[in-house]
Amino acid sequence: MIGARPALVSCRVVPGGAGWRRIRRGVPAGCYSGPVSCGRRVRRWGLGLLVVAGFVAAGLAWLEPFESSPEPPTVMAPQITEPARALLGGLAAGDALVGWTVEALDGPTEGVVRVDLRRDDVRFALMVAARGSRSERPPVQTERYAIFYGHVRPTEITLPAGTIRATTHALARRVQAHELEVEVPGMVPDTVPKGASNPESSAPPNRSP
Repeated sequence: MIGARPALVSCRVVPGGAGWRRIRRGVPAGCYSGPVSCGRRVRRWGLGLLVVAGFVAAGLAWLEPFESSPEPPTVMAPQITEPARALLGGLAAGDALVGWTVEALDGPTEGVVRVDLRRDDVRFALMVAARGSRSERPPVQTERYAIFYGHVRPTEITLPAGTIRATTHALARRVQAHELEVEVPGMVPDTVPKGASNPESSAPPNRSP
């Protein structure tokens, strides 16, 4: 029929090249050449993309790390053995030692019993070790043990000589009263003649704390 519009035949869309290439079979010249619509196939592609996107989103959600507050590191509380406590005359946390508060006791660890002291914002520790077991010169010694000090906090603080003398001698008197009666596993004191030393033997000059 003259003037009748040519009928469009079925078509298919093939992805590739520089874009979508339309393939028509039997389309006369001058017919409609706009974008080709293949609704059913486009709907299938869209549904497939949605399903794939859902799986990808689920996978990413599973891979995302769980946000939680960091757990504090496990810190072992100081522990002192009963023989070591007996060597110190039953000293316990909270007790007073010449104006300083006993904050914690620990040991023996590597042959050392540690006593942490606190007063206001200042902290330091006294250490009891077998006499002759360390190269440092102790402020004071008993017959079998040596008493040291250290671990001063804040670090910029310098302890007065009187504070060192008072605290080390107070602890030495406790040790001296029990050292011949108490054996502490993990601490092997040197054998020295009885009475060879006393808590006053190597003390620094006496100054007020």
